[in-house]
Amino acid sequence: MSQIQVLFPILGKLQTQKIVIAIAIFGIISQPRLVENMRNAMNTPTVGVFMFMVVWLLVSIPFGVYPGQSILFITQSYWKILVMFLLIISYVSTMEEVSKLIWVYISAVALLAMVTIQSAGYGRM
Repeated sequence: MSQIQVLFPILGKLQTQKIVIAIAIFGIISQPRLVENMRNAMNTPTVGVFMFMVVWLLVSIPFGVYPGQSILFITQSYWKILVMFLLIISYVSTMEEVSKLIWVYISAVALLAMVTIQSAGYGRM
């Protein structure tokens, strides 16, 4: 159980992931500094490797054992990784911001772990 929507069904109906992603993308577009961060990051070797992997993934679809499953993976899972990568390279530009982001992830995982452990008594685990 790694989805908070399982514990709180109302969150699944609201589609909070799409709302949060839309807000974050709007934040990037509305602030010139973040657009500049993204432009600067696009010239780094890390982004080049990531974009190569995206192209490799797309080119290899027809040669896969199950091409339909490859397309499902891209449309259901991989686009989230791509959006998250783009958000991170635009919002995080200094080591201090990297440190803050790591602590946000640690806090979110700790909160999810606490909620999951507490819900174990309700038979949802």
